[in-house]
Amino acid sequence: MAEKKRLSLCMVTFNDEKDLPYCLQNMKHFVDEIIIADIGSTDRTVDIAEQAGADVYCTKWNKDFSEAKNLCLEKANGKWILFLQPNEIISAEQLIKLNILLDDPNTEGYLLYIDRRSENYRISSPVESLRLFRNRKEYRYKYKAFECIPDICLANNIKDSGIRIIHKTDADLSYKIQLLNSLLQEDLNDHPEDSYLQYIYGIELLNRRMFKESIEYFQKALKNMENLDNLSKMNSLSSLFVPHLYKCLGWSLTSLQQYSNAKEVLEEGVKKYPFYTDLLVLKGDVERRLKQYESAVRSLEKCLMMKEQLNFLVPIPEIDVSVILEILGDVHEQLFNYQKALNCYQKSYEVNNADNKLLYKIAGLTKITGKDNILEEFFKETTGKKDIEKMLILMEIFYQYHDYSKVLVCLKSLESLVRITEQTKSIRISCLIMLGKREEAEFELSTLNKNSSFYGQILLQQIEYLWAHDKWDESETLLEEIYQCESIKNSVKALYQSLYRLFNENEWQHIDPMESDEYDIVNAIMEKFLWFGKIDKAKVLVPILLQCGKEEKYSELASRWIKQEDMEVIEMIFRNISNKELQSEFKRKIIEQSLRYGNIKLARKLTEFGDSQVLGELEYIFFARDFMERLKDFIKDLKYKYTSMCDSLGSVALYQTKTNRNRKVNRALLAFYYSLGLGSDKNSANQYVYSCDTDRTYETEEITNAEIHERIG
Repeated sequence: MAEKKRLSLCMVTFNDEKDLPYCLQNMKHFVDEIIIADIGSTDRTVDIAEQAGADVYCTKWNKDFSEAKNLCLEKANGKWILFLQPNEIISAEQLIKLNILLDDPNTEGYLLYIDRRSENYRISSPVESLRLFRNRKEYRYKYKAFECIPDICLANNIKDSGIRIIHKTDADLSYKIQLLNSLLQEDLNDHPEDSYLQYIYGIELLNRRMFKESIEYFQKALKNMENLDNLSKMNSLSSLFVPHLYKCLGWSLTSLQQYSNAKEVLEEGVKKYPFYTDLLVLKGDVERRLKQYESAVRSLEKCLMMKEQLNFLVPIPEIDVSVILEILGDVHEQLFNYQKALNCYQKSYEVNNADNKLLYKIAGLTKITGKDNILEEFFKETTGKKDIEKMLILMEIFYQYHDYSKVLVCLKSLESLVRITEQTKSIRISCLIMLGKREEAEFELSTLNKNSSFYGQILLQQIEYLWAHDKWDESETLLEEIYQCESIKNSVKALYQSLYRLFNENEWQHIDPMESDEYDIVNAIMEKFLWFGKIDKAKVLVPILLQCGKEEKYSELASRWIKQEDMEVIEMIFRNISNKELQSEFKRKIIEQSLRYGNIKLARKLTEFGDSQVLGELEYIFFARDFMERLKDFIKDLKYKYTSMCDSLGSVALYQTKTNRNRKVNRALLAFYYSLGLGSDKNSANQYVYSCDTDRTYETEEITNAEIHERIG
């Protein structure tokens, strides 16, 4: 009898001469034997394997991967089996963990996470991750493709190994997928009611973005699982694939925007598999899409708490903590909890600092929360690490928020690492112009190649600065140079000529309708005028932009004026929207942005625009913010008006009715009630209110403390 070894590496090969040497070299010092079933290689695969000391068994290819794998199992002498593909490796640091895993007497198998990032995020079943298991004669593979070991003992004793397999993309990936799908179809024909095969086929449809069709197969799989008895469910490895089945079904429904159905499926999955955190993440994301923000927060926060307490009997969660934190940050942002949102984005970035889009989200919230020091810390960190990519992103962010001094600092650090180019020169000149440092800008401009496209852009920016500061003689001379610049398009030259006449002669003569790029130019000029503090000049451009009829950009246009609190311009934009539905959407977005910047009074005025329209959940957020703002104003007013009388806001007998002079009403409460605009008009009044700051009375309605509380809510 052959000596019983500790670990056998098994694999199926076919023309793998390019990948096999690296795989064998990577593994040979960590396994006791290598067993290979070759299914008809015509290249040097067999020779390479034998030279590496592998036992190679050549077998006929009968279009059945289980047959080939089971041949390996029959020939293997190790107590444990590790299956890899020839294009897979495991890092040496993680291979060291193997000995510890193999010493566990209570485990039958381990899941190894398969890193397939190079395959465009193809979804795969966690059953494929079961690569390391005990060598028992009852453990044999089933199905021609997407093979698995359906055994009750193995299903109930599986753990997460914490080991990652690095999977290199197959050179003939499309052919392999086609072959697997063909064999899968044959399996389905032989076993039409097999839940596992229906689930696998659903995944393949999902990978092809055939969401409607994938839902059909996922639902069939769930239905068939419900029809099985408990013993059959255990035998089918349901503990591995059914949680993932719920996840994939929820995914497909979400992709078709069937959010309510997706939530129902995910809730059922969470109830049955409460420790599979991916279901909670997707549930939280669906709740976010349904605008059920409080429920989303609960789901996502619960998921984060469970991340360190995973159940080994369920699939390895695939959704990273950084993704959960980012979704949670977005939910808090929708709830106007900007500090919490910022904290979530920062933590997400700490976990995954390769996700550059998080930097933009963090930057936006630092402006709202006043935490500019956060970006400065990021900048110090990136310059210390000489991370050129991050430095470029931060430079773009600073430029976007008109922090031109910081852009120049970034540029100086960047140029110490890379050579100075026409582009970096143009960025410096642009910042110097915006900062009003014209002499420095002129000197730098003299070093710029006049034939470059950057030179033309700087000329245009120069003339915009001159217009903003009423330097018309200089701008007329510069306009002539712009006309001679070949890198500037003729349509742009004509646009700037028209803008010059508009500002200098108050006459708009641009004949052709503005194209999209011309609209963007005018919009950018308006924004620069606002930054320069030239409000009147910026206002002149608004009617020009409205003439273009680009209603999809009106919300963005109005947002520029929120910080100016210019209701005249915002209302002008609102009146130019063609229908009530678009007006309602515009109104909602602008109110939301007003609340974002803490401008409750502006948001209050915006609610009065046009017809009364339903704002959804935003209406409740606005009411809460508006209520708190009025309450703050009222309390502040009390400090000045009632200092001598209001050390405590108790009930004081200051109200006298015509019929009952002894009636007691809380004066402060009643004053607050009227400050909210909730009282009726004077014509219906039958009670006198005493005003302690004017020593006079005025008529109001008869009301009790209880009625006031009820009406305020």
